[in-house]
Amino acid sequence: MLRSPTAGCVFVVVTAMALPARAELILQYFETPWAEIEARLPEVKNAGYDALWLPPPTKGTEGVRDVGFAVYDRFDLGDRSQRGTVATRYGTHAELQSLVAAAHRFGVRVYFDVVMNHQGNPNTIENAGVAADDIGGFVELGGDDGFPGTSVWDFHVLPARIPNNGQCDDGGTGCPFCARQPAATVDGDAFGGNQWRVVDEQGVSLGAGAEVCVRQDSTEVRVASMTLAEALLDPGAPSPLPAFFDGYTHVVRAPRMTNFDDFGFEVSNWSLLGLNDLATEQYATGDGARGIDGRNSILGTPLPTFVRNDRDDADRATYRFSTPTTPHPEDPRAWLLRWIRWLMLDTGADGFRLDAIKHVWPNFYGEDFPDDPIAFNKVIQDTYDELHGFNDANDVDLVDDAAIFGEDFTGSCDALRPYIVGGQRVLDFPLFFNIGGRAGIHSGDIGQLSVKRTPGCEDIGAFGGLNRGSGIAFVQSHDECGAPGTAFTTSNADARFSRCEDGGVYRSGATDLSHAFILTRDADAAVFYDGNHWSSLSFVRSGRADALGDSFSGGPQTSLVSTVRAARRMARGSMENLLVGDNAWAYERDVDGDAAGIVVLNDGEGGDVGFGNDANQGAFIATRFPPGTELRDLTGHATFGATQTVLDPALLAAAEQPEVQEARNRFALVNDGLQPPTGHGVVFVGVPARSFVILAPPAFDDPTGAADDVVLEIAAIPLATLAAGVHALHLRFVRAVAGAAEAHDEVVVPLCVPGAGGLSECGSVAAGAAASPDDVIDRGLVEIVVDGAIALRRSIETAPARALPDNAAVARAVVDLVIVDGAAFDLRVHTALALAPTLIAARLDDEDLLPGPPLQGSTERFVDGFVRLRSPGEPAEGEGEGEGEGEGEGDEGGEGEGEGEGEGEGEGEGDPAADDDGDGVANGDDLCPSAGDPLQLDFDEDAVGDVCDRCPDVAGSAGNGCPALSADERARVLRIAVAIATDSPPDADVDVDNNGRVDVVDLDQAIGAAIEKED
Repeated sequence: MLRSPTAGCVFVVVTAMALPARAELILQYFETPWAEIEARLPEVKNAGYDALWLPPPTKGTEGVRDVGFAVYDRFDLGDRSQRGTVATRYGTHAELQSLVAAAHRFGVRVYFDVVMNHQGNPNTIENAGVAADDIGGFVELGGDDGFPGTSVWDFHVLPARIPNNGQCDDGGTGCPFCARQPAATVDGDAFGGNQWRVVDEQGVSLGAGAEVCVRQDSTEVRVASMTLAEALLDPGAPSPLPAFFDGYTHVVRAPRMTNFDDFGFEVSNWSLLGLNDLATEQYATGDGARGIDGRNSILGTPLPTFVRNDRDDADRATYRFSTPTTPHPEDPRAWLLRWIRWLMLDTGADGFRLDAIKHVWPNFYGEDFPDDPIAFNKVIQDTYDELHGFNDANDVDLVDDAAIFGEDFTGSCDALRPYIVGGQRVLDFPLFFNIGGRAGIHSGDIGQLSVKRTPGCEDIGAFGGLNRGSGIAFVQSHDECGAPGTAFTTSNADARFSRCEDGGVYRSGATDLSHAFILTRDADAAVFYDGNHWSSLSFVRSGRADALGDSFSGGPQTSLVSTVRAARRMARGSMENLLVGDNAWAYERDVDGDAAGIVVLNDGEGGDVGFGNDANQGAFIATRFPPGTELRDLTGHATFGATQTVLDPALLAAAEQPEVQEARNRFALVNDGLQPPTGHGVVFVGVPARSFVILAPPAFDDPTGAADDVVLEIAAIPLATLAAGVHALHLRFVRAVAGAAEAHDEVVVPLCVPGAGGLSECGSVAAGAAASPDDVIDRGLVEIVVDGAIALRRSIETAPARALPDNAAVARAVVDLVIVDGAAFDLRVHTALALAPTLIAARLDDEDLLPGPPLQGSTERFVDGFVRLRSPGEPAEGEGEGEGEGEGEGDEGGEGEGEGEGEGEGEGEGDPAADDDGDGVANGDDLCPSAGDPLQLDFDEDAVGDVCDRCPDVAGSAGNGCPALSADERARVLRIAVAIATDSPPDADVDVDNNGRVDVVDLDQAIGAAIEKED
């Protein structure tokens, strides 16, 4: 059955955002030491991932056993001796900072998982087999052994008593504590109500209430508690105590929630899995904070305000929200805001995944009124702008923005929408539920996912889930297996609870189809990987074992990696349906109306599907690719051949015309009746059962060894500025494709710069790795010459031998590094003439190398593999008077450029001894002080660095690197421009090429003649 994805839908008009052309591919990388992740960055990058989503970096309550979600000390990243260890589960503070710095060299962004809702429950042993003594004793709710920087009154706690015979007033039995829950009422707000409170605007109790039983469960040793006398010694203790404390002797953490309804009372106020729930609520309107603001929602008491985490360590005692940076009192909300700012500044993080957002009210995150002091997401974005020198007013267009995405386990767009409105995206649980068996890919009706606006989520939804501006797609995560029924056990008392079944969906490739969909879909997507370090001592689910192509079951597992690479090459621009059926769905990725690639998914159990072979196979697929375009299967799955040429429908035999017309009909059905564009082509392809094919034009061909191969050489790249260790040589290939979007590809060559420790600076030397068809040096594409000799390569071990949950062996991971031990190296790139790229650009870490133009990160997000901190040639902050008459903009180094005729020196504000672009060269000596360029490349030797030089191949006398034009030359250029604009008759003065018309060729030749006069 064919279906129309638009039939019967009512669309909501959505304000368009200028989203970057290509979505981001994220590797969620857990259960692995920081040092090992850093060592595997070459594999991460060449697999095609753009970003890393890493576990919480803060010290956990269970020390080295703690995954990080049971937070102990937010300001300890592995450098303080606490909870029996200095390092966290993943390593030291120094190793963490080294990882982030190395990731940025490889063009990989870094996002940390962070927790706002709670601190750890010190009396809960989450990890199976861990005894209380293993974690150095218990941590009380507060007091001398409490969480650093907190008071017991920061939490959602209740007055409690030890019951007589384990029975509470409500009749509950077997209760360690009976706690008094004051009466609460729904407090309406801009999000539609369901924010709860127990006092009125003046802080007077609403009265009434009832006792509740605070229980343990099978994993909880005892309920986190302290005596009331001890609690009253903690900072910010209420005075006087509310009347409902009368008769109670203890303070206990709020009961464990059992009702997880969105925005319900328990979700907002009670403890998640026994974890101690922080009071973060803000009571506000669109005009400002209300009188009740700053009070604990289940006690009604003011939130404690005192100096927190005031330590001797200089980098820990910095209160960057104030000037001067001296400690000052904060309530728990302001403390969390300062912490997230500090964490970003300390680590250089590019964003965060926010844990358990539904347990924190939405207006903690968003800016609810002008200058709202409690706006968690705004603090992140403002800090990111400060860190990178951005002046970015739009924090939700995914350009120059930190990544913020939250976790709320719900398929309800109504529940997710308030958090999205608050300035974050969310994990795409609506899509997760759709592709997990309830509809779509795993139920044999894939066509349900093709609707462009997801029903019920029209304003924020697309293609079975959330749209790109609202959600991050995923198939499995540290909390979730890939599909219903794939968990080894559902009993959390079983040590194997976190194990996802390794047979079936994980080895047979059933989740490959789901991953192919989310990775080629028009939205950012995440792949979960545990480094193949699964252990029953952690609640973290086992991950996708082949996410980096590890070797097990007979060799390298490349299925998923090939899909990620394919998505990186072709998944750009909009997503357009080509045909939709119950079992087969084909869509195209288009950039400004030009095709970039085709995806065909087959979720049928009945066998292969084919298109365009003959009438029995079905219709062709109509595409926007023009006839003659060469497409290659990037998956190895296609049953009709690895290369297809787009066919011209007009040239096909008469017997095939019915299939051509059927392809057009299918195209029209799923595109609101629109026929394929004029000049379109058709393709045929075969797809195995429960599999997929991805087609795209190639960006280049490997060299043939013939004399007419294209050879690009960039010579004498100095190495003096590179620190010892592993660095990244990025190579980007772009090829123009007639009538279609450009073909893109990118690879990274890891370079080892030995230091005093030799090759050990880059890792442990291993036995040589076998030649790889994916290795650009093995293929002859790239050649590196160091000081006149071909560079050596060494195999470096990046991960030890490991095992899957079923004890199947995973071989140690090895990567080949090019050894650049010398003063400089030459880069040579060889490609076949028959399919040579139109652009080859190179970058060493974050510095562009000639001859390719600077690689921009703003219009096509991260397609070059690196986020530029400032565009080449863009001035830093500072203004000056420019050359000539009129005002111009200058950089901080004192150079300016203005508009108007005449000559003069520009004055700018800045310190010549400063280094505004951070490239290690002082402004006064910097050939381009407004853009980082430690190599100080100057091709035409005119004292203007190439990254700032508007005329890089001819010596210029003006500040922009171009020869100054005389008044006559300026006047002639202006006359030609006017003649073109007014369609004036040609004369000898403006018809430079003497062809009888005036056009841009004349303008180009006139400008060229003028600037080349000094050459």
